[in-house]
Amino acid sequence: MQGTDLRLVGTVLIDADDQRGIGLFVYRGEYRRGSLAPSHEGALEWVPAAQLDALPLVEDLRTLLPRILVMQPEAAPFSALYFYDEHDQMQIRFAE
Repeated sequence: MQGTDLRLVGTVLIDADDQRGIGLFVYRGEYRRGSLAPSHEGALEWVPAAQLDALPLVEDLRTLLPRILVMQPEAAPFSALYFYDEHDQMQIRFAE
């Protein structure tokens, strides 16, 4: 995609249940030029990082976004595991 600079910043394994798991690849990028078009998923909107707390984000983004936003370009991608505890609460464990 012209005008886009993407880099892998992390991988996440999600333990969904006893029968299945999900692999998530997390990228960070900069869109430098051109116009963005809406898709069947909705309209695109740029939101300043300082305004993210006011939005109804999915539960893992409040943990992932601060980590991603401070990562330097030369940093190695992070690895994380998501799982649900006995109270059905998502837990996130990062490999250090």
